[in-house]
This record gives sequence, C-alpha cells and structure tokens, in this order.
Amino acid sequence: MANHEKMAKMTSGHDLPESLVEKIISHFPIDIATRAKLVSKKFINSWKLSRHLSFNEHKVYFNSSQVPFVGFVSNIMHQHSGSKIETFHLKMGQINDEITVSNWIRLAIAKGVENLELEFWGFPQHFPITSALIDNDTSIRVLRLQSCDLQFSPRLRGLKLLKTLNLVNMNLISSRIQIILNNCLALQDLEFLNCNFINHTLEIMAKDLKRFKSLKVVQISRDLDSMFIDAPTLQTLYYKGNVCSISISCVLTNLFAALFNFGPNKKLNRLHRVEYLVPALHYCKKLSICSKILEELTPKFNGCHYAERFPYWFPALWELNLYLGGSSLDHGRGTTFVNPYDIMAFLMKCPRINTLLIDLGQNAFEEGLFWKRMTMVPFFNSRPFFPFLTNLTVKGFKYRNLEFQLVRKIVESAPFVGKRVTLIRSKKNHNHTPESEKELLDWLKTQRCLYNLEVERVRRRGNTLVDF
Repeated sequence: MANHEKMAKMTSGHDLPESLVEKIISHFPIDIATRAKLVSKKFINSWKLSRHLSFNEHKVYFNSSQVPFVGFVSNIMHQHSGSKIETFHLKMGQINDEITVSNWIRLAIAKGVENLELEFWGFPQHFPITSALIDNDTSIRVLRLQSCDLQFSPRLRGLKLLKTLNLVNMNLISSRIQIILNNCLALQDLEFLNCNFINHTLEIMAKDLKRFKSLKVVQISRDLDSMFIDAPTLQTLYYKGNVCSISISCVLTNLFAALFNFGPNKKLNRLHRVEYLVPALHYCKKLSICSKILEELTPKFNGCHYAERFPYWFPALWELNLYLGGSSLDHGRGTTFVNPYDIMAFLMKCPRINTLLIDLGQNAFEEGLFWKRMTMVPFFNSRPFFPFLTNLTVKGFKYRNLEFQLVRKIVESAPFVGKRVTLIRSKKNHNHTPESEKELLDWLKTQRCLYNLEVERVRRRGNTLVDF
C-alpha cells in the first residue's frame, strides 16, 4: 500500500526534481506547456521553460482574447526563463512595430534557436531581414521566410550552420541569392515558392557547396523565364511552373530524382535550351516529366532525314513517369504532339528502366498523315529491349488502337516473367466495350504477366500527381 501511495505521489509531480521538470516541459510546444498546470501546481510556471515557441495571429491562445497579439507574444518572450529555444515560429499580419518583432527574433537567436520560421501577410511592405539582425554566429539550421526582404551584406556571418532555407513570396535578385550561396557553406536544401525574381531569372551557382543536395522551385502565379544551375552535388531537382528555359552547366553525378512540371502553355512558348538540360540528367535514377520536354526531344527533320536533335542517354534511370495529358502534370486536359514512336524512342534511351508510368490524361494519339508517313514504320520496326522492366502502369487508357500498340510493344519487349501491367481506363470512355476488353484480356493472358484493369478515380482539380 505504501508503494502505491509513493507512486501516486511521484506521478502527481510533487517529488520530481526541478531539472527533470525543466527537461520534460522544455520539449512541449508553448500551447501545450501552458496546460501542464492542470496536472500539478508544480508546473504552473513551467511553460516559461518551453523550447518550442509557435505564435499564429489567427490562432487563439489562453487569455489571448483579452490581450492584443503583439502584447501577448511580448509577454511570453519577456517571461521566458529557459536557457534554450529550439524552434521559433511566428505567423502574423500587418506589422506596426518592426523593432518589437526584431527584439523577439534577437531573443530567440540569443537562446540558440535552430528552427526559425517567419511568416507575414496582409501588408505590402516586406519585413526586413538584415545582417545586423543575425550578424553574429547563430545556431540556425532551418530558416523559412515568407514576405520578407533579404538585406544581407556580402560577408554574412550568422548562417554558417544553415542547412535548410525556404523562401516564400519574396522579391529576390541574383546577387542576394549568391550571398547566401557564398556564405552558407553547410546548406543542403533550398526551396523557392512563388517568389518574384528580378529580370525573371534565377541563378544557382553553388559549385563550392559540398553538401548541397536539394533544389525546389515552385512558381504558382509568378513568371520565370530562365534558370541557370551549377551545383554538382545535387541529388534532387524539382521545378513546377510556367514554361522555363533551364540550363545546367555541370553533370549531376549524384542526381537521384528530378521532376519537371510545366504549367498550361497559354503563350505556346517553346522549351528552349533543352540540350543544356537533358544531358545533365545522365545519372538520374527517378525522372518525372511532362509532355513539353518530350516534345522537344522528339526526332526532327534534318534536311531530308528524320533524326534526333542531339544524343542523350539515361543509363541509370530506374523509374520513369511520363505525363502526356497536356503540358502539365496537374492538368489532364491539353494537347500534345507526342506520338507512340516519340515515347518508344525515349524509352530506348533508358536500358535499365524498372518502373514505368505513362499518364495519357485526356490526350488521344492521332492516326493522322504525319503518323502514317513519318513515324508509323519506325515505330513498328523498332526493336526495344527492357530486361529490367517489372512494373508498367498506363493511366487514361481509352482502348484506342495506338494505345494498345504502344502497350503491346512495351510488354513484349520486357522478358521478365511475372511483370505487373496495370491499365487504368478513363471513367467516361466511349471506346470501351466488352469486346475490346475481352480482346485485351486474351492478349494479356499470353504474356506471362500479372495484369490488372481498373477504372480511373475522379481527380480533384489542382492535386499534385507526383512528388518526391
């Protein structure tokens, strides 16, 4: 009985040492730490030790309904008595007192903040992030800024440990980006989300960064005309936005995954300088592209001959996702000029392909004059061989002749016994009949493969189809 009473007494918190209480509470987010007093009186002021401070102007905190947001945050920051702040997240609207907000940031930096996130909205003036604010050596490893104005000096000293940088809705010029790349030598991950690049150009000159491994650029409503990349250590490369000329001046020998998602091409712009993009992806293992890139890689007329524009090869490519429903991965509607021969010519550049996804969207291959006179014979005469192909998925399958011929060519060129073939037909498909499905099934049964016929689910508009 005495043991049970002792255990209950310890559980209530009365006999816990101060050091253990601080260690426990310090790992609670501030909004949870404030409720610890409901467990025991011992915890009534333990929220002051919290290492994770997150403030959102749209979120209601305890007693915050009677106190203005700025005053509420100031009160928390002034009463904080812990020796360490690991994360400091601030999300707020219009700023009337930049000095007060800067003091919060300085206090968090002084206590060794490692994860710093500043998000502002609802005002035209961006919050200034100056060298004076983070001039001394800091412990910041993750930095996320939204609607801020970078005003760093060329010799930036405060972000030597920075590993991850996310910039959202910011006005950026190449010189300021280069200051970061020159001084943040530990940088590994860099992301731009809907930023406004002066002169519509983005330059990533990071050949001196030995740990730089991830670059992500997402342009939802901002135009970007060109990107220049020199980052030999990149492992993942992600671009989503309008049609943009991308030039890579080095071979990415460590590249694992790359995704290029060009939005609807309203201006009918061509994808220029593709010869400076594709060869750099030579060692890529996972590639996701839309039809815009494939269109530029298709064989073209050279005098009287129909030949490829330039040589390229993907000897290490293991997984390939082709999205042909227009120029964008996120929109099933659209027009593409890609035909089965273009796809086969590309696949024959990928000798180690293991997993293949072809999303036809609402696109239908046209059996027009160009196909009949120029590409039909090369397609049927081609001799592809995919010894490692084990998974084939075709979405938007409409039971048309050219779609069936493409699937047949790929499957018959993959000798692996037990390969999986999944055909997903559109829900609204006027070409699908019991006879056409029976013909397809009879053929699949002769291919020594595991097959599956499915009906495509309705997509929600704007969903991202692939990601890393």
